[in-house]
Amino acid sequence: MFRAMSEHLMRTKILTLDTAFKRIHGKWEEFEMETWDVGNMRSVVGTRAFTTSQSAQAHLILFTRIFEIAAADTGISVKFRHIHGEGMEIWMADAHKGQGLGVGLFCQSLCRNSDLFCSLEPSRRLRDLTPLDHLRRFYRFCNTHYKRNVDELRPHTTAAVRKAMLSLASSHEHPDLDGALKLIENGGRKAKAWLKDKIIGTKFALPALYQPLSLIPLDIWKAAPSTTNGNEQAHRNINRDGINLTILGGIMRGMQYDARAMAALSLYSSHGIYHRDQTSTHFRRYQRSVNRQVIFQRRVAEKAELEDTPEPTVIPDPQPLRMGSGELGLMLRTRLTSEINAETPLYHPALNFRCS
Repeated sequence: MFRAMSEHLMRTKILTLDTAFKRIHGKWEEFEMETWDVGNMRSVVGTRAFTTSQSAQAHLILFTRIFEIAAADTGISVKFRHIHGEGMEIWMADAHKGQGLGVGLFCQSLCRNSDLFCSLEPSRRLRDLTPLDHLRRFYRFCNTHYKRNVDELRPHTTAAVRKAMLSLASSHEHPDLDGALKLIENGGRKAKAWLKDKIIGTKFALPALYQPLSLIPLDIWKAAPSTTNGNEQAHRNINRDGINLTILGGIMRGMQYDARAMAALSLYSSHGIYHRDQTSTHFRRYQRSVNRQVIFQRRVAEKAELEDTPEPTVIPDPQPLRMGSGELGLMLRTRLTSEINAETPLYHPALNFRCS
């Protein structure tokens, strides 16, 4: 990473993590740490690294080396708000267990020689905090990834169970948390396994979704983005620059993209020339977000309306049409009466009209 990227990384307060799987051919994965530059109003990749492991120990090594390099570049040491009183406030990521535990282990390594007490829990020393304790203080899950994972359970769960799952991702006190958990637990085998993973398997999951269970201050929680969309947008250069590359090709393409991004930031800061035709102001971003949400909710409503509309009854055998008009009229009146009683529309393809 360039020195300018290191400075963005060390001075940011909100950081998003994500992994891309398309850049390098084979088992190599591209790990990125991204932040939002408020002054330039654009997403900035603070660092990118290639790895073949998603374990907690691999991420511990990765974070240790990244921040060692960034500190050597800038002379700034890594700081977390809950440890140092200033610095990084929120890390946003998906629900990857190894990545989350790696972050917690890294924070634990920063506090192993500290005798200070935690500002959020004054009765506990920082060096006594476990990796899960550290994650409760600054780690959050991406709501988009969470909703997508819940939606994948659609064939195996009811709408009420999925609604209860989605209600857990909130910054407000749940009106009936125990009832929602019980509903999920009784929602079938898949729902029960999902809940077990959130409570026992990935123990930092619920605090990363539900603010009352975390120790992140409410104002910081609400001020932070709820998704890793900035990092997802940074991934689009992968499809533009090429996929399934060699390790050398992937490194070179990533370096070239970062060089162009840093040049664009320098041009804007020195001459006020933006890298796009339209400046990405807060108003424009929020307006576009609202418009997208409206379109999405409209599609969901239309889909639900189509699912609730009963299919018209089709008479499979058109043979009665060749009978006399008396028999046809009797058949239609008899069938129409039964259909009206059943509140189901009547439709015959040969008559080309519908009775309801």
